[in-house]
Amino acid sequence: MSSIRSCASELKSITNELKRLNAQKRKLMAKKKQVEAVIISFLEENQQQGVKYQGTAIVTKDKKRRPRKKEFTFLMGIVIQKNNFRYLLQGGTSTTENVIVKFSHYYRVINNDGGFMDLGIHFQLGEKRRFVFLGYSWGIF
Repeated sequence: MSSIRSCASELKSITNELKRLNAQKRKLMAKKKQVEAVIISFLEENQQQGVKYQGTAIVTKDKKRRPRKKEFTFLMGIVIQKNNFRYLLQGGTSTTENVIVKFSHYYRVINNDGGFMDLGIHFQLGEKRRFVFLGYSWGIF
């Protein structure tokens, strides 16, 4: 029993130390960004590409991020509806997957004149990605 207590105590002290170190890291990263901003503004004011100090080269570069690849999906399927339940089986393709199979199960929670809301669970199988998704859909008509 005492070994469990000592392990729990050690776990607590390790967790506290990790929290302290993470807080210190956040402060240092913020300070690093401030110093980098000062250096970059100095280099821009003096119209220099970079500077070398004690063997360390500091060069200004414009970082270009790659834009996110847009995904377009085309699915076709069949819908079976019984009372407030809807079942969808779909198959198709997308720009990132060659073959997608998707099964969805919806329950109509709200069904008013001119509007609805469904809660559902989706199982999607693809060549690269497989996931379960809990969500909702709604509409006004």
